[in-house]
Amino acid sequence: MTRAELIKKLVANNRGLTPQLTERVVKLIFEEMIIALENNERVELRGFGVLTTRARRARRGTNPATSERIDIPTRYTVGFKVGRTLYQRLNRPGTAS
Repeated sequence: MTRAELIKKLVANNRGLTPQLTERVVKLIFEEMIIALENNERVELRGFGVLTTRARRARRGTNPATSERIDIPTRYTVGFKVGRTLYQRLNRPGTAS
């Protein structure tokens, strides 16, 4: 599901919401989640999951084109741990693909 599809579904299921207002709200929610992750805070969405920042340590690597050794700096990524409700819904009997 894309952001645009999410906005369309929210508008279709909530008569009082305009597409413009819904888009602003969705954008604001995502922006607040990004800010929290930038500040190394966890984002917990009950029943869905938890987003956290994770550091990938600095290391030595090799440039595949030149075989030159290079230093790769510490990088940060987002980790996701699925929530219990989502996990149970995905793994209930009869939902196999």
